[in-house]
Amino acid sequence: MDEIKSGLVPFPDPAGNQKPVPVIYTNDKDGLFFTDRYYLDSDGDEHYFETIEELAEVISEIVGHPVGETFKECEKALENHMEGNPDEWYSLHEFQICDD
Repeated sequence: MDEIKSGLVPFPDPAGNQKPVPVIYTNDKDGLFFTDRYYLDSDGDEHYFETIEELAEVISEIVGHPVGETFKECEKALENHMEGNPDEWYSLHEFQICDD
């Protein structure tokens, strides 16, 4: 039986404060009940994405240049962007499928 569990875990924001971010656990490997696989938070402005292509497109718009369509490339592009733009903060997550 597929199931989805959710909760919040603390995650530090740029000022070092602990900010709760969503954690979603699912064994829905086929995406029948929870189709999103990526989560992007920008100071409370939350976005969910079903595909890496959708995520890469939005991150490309944020950073102002094309980024590769892998999670690592998206993550690195955001990190580089935040280093040059200290007033901007992003938290990027890839949902993991669990076996339990």
